[in-house]
Amino acid sequence: MKAPTDNTLLCVSLLTALLVFSSELLSQTSELSGDLERPEQVIPEPPSNWYQVEIVLFTQQGNTGLEAPPKRFHLQFPENWQELGQGNTSMSTIASPLVSDSPTAELLPGATALSASNTLLFSTDLSLATVEETLDDLVLSSPVPEASIPYLNQQSHDAELTLAADSDLERSEEMPEPFVPQYEKSYQILEAQYRDLNESAAALNRRQYNVVLHQAWRMPIEPSDISPWVLIKAGPTATDRYLIEGAVRFYKSRFLHFEANLWRLKFSNDESNLLQLPEIPKTALSAHQIVTLNAQVFAQQLEHLGLVPTRSEQTDLADNNSTNQKAGPNEYPVETVWVMNKSQRLQQDQVYYIDHPEMGALVTIKAYLPPLLNPPSAAPTDNQPSEVTELAVIATDRDAAPR
Repeated sequence: MKAPTDNTLLCVSLLTALLVFSSELLSQTSELSGDLERPEQVIPEPPSNWYQVEIVLFTQQGNTGLEAPPKRFHLQFPENWQELGQGNTSMSTIASPLVSDSPTAELLPGATALSASNTLLFSTDLSLATVEETLDDLVLSSPVPEASIPYLNQQSHDAELTLAADSDLERSEEMPEPFVPQYEKSYQILEAQYRDLNESAAALNRRQYNVVLHQAWRMPIEPSDISPWVLIKAGPTATDRYLIEGAVRFYKSRFLHFEANLWRLKFSNDESNLLQLPEIPKTALSAHQIVTLNAQVFAQQLEHLGLVPTRSEQTDLADNNSTNQKAGPNEYPVETVWVMNKSQRLQQDQVYYIDHPEMGALVTIKAYLPPLLNPPSAAPTDNQPSEVTELAVIATDRDAAPR
């Protein structure tokens, strides 16, 4: 056997270093593939602070007795207010941010190709005799300069950093987003079939009470410092105001509570007795709503363009102008104002009567567990549907028949 020359020893050193680097690279790739295994989805528990609440507001006729309306009162809508929506929107079509089912090979296309193209290089069965026999067949035209070794080492280090950066980038792009549970929208008015006080409201109407509001909704109940108020605008009138205005809320401290800040308005035809009422809070209009409103106003102006009013119409117009000049912003002819500021501690599945000389309220509350609308995808069985629809959500929470 030939004695190894300096060039042979140098080549052996280079191949040994390359072999060690390749083994480390393969080990890092295996660790990265293990880190990218799909985590198991954990379905969170449904929120425990959801309740279904229901309220019936009515006015009483001729039950005032000897009580007189208050002469001093302060009418004000709360700042932390919430308006009820017109029914739930189905969320069954919301895409669930689930973990991808792609195997690790698909997550790392470069890793598979790299392993296949360098199978011989990554083999650890190479012996010194095999390396020497391979070197015997090499024809070196010139000796390898020693100065090139640090350069090769630096080049290998740069390639390692580049590969690691690419792997991190692919990992960040391919890693799934965390599962976010979706539940029904809160503060939505429920249909009559899900209410519990339908018969009670009907009995009030039969006894000559005027039911002006009957609504039920579901929501999470928070502590008193953050629990929002629900705006109340019940009973239409000849003006743009209502028979009963104000707000109510449900909150929880040690126990469940109901709180009402309402006022009952009795309007008159005497324009000389005007009362300034607080402005009713309104949700900001969208751009589309503003354009539609302006178009309606412009259309009304076009209808009256060029029309000459008759003498009687001119007299009525003059009277209206004189009345409008007397009334300021949010001023209305109000005869009396009755205020209800009351709080009631609640127990579940009980009906409470809130008494008042001019109005009253029925209130009830019960626990509610909102169903998960976007469960993780699973293979459907014969007895279990593969997706949750709005009909299925309703079927899983069929309320008891109204009392």
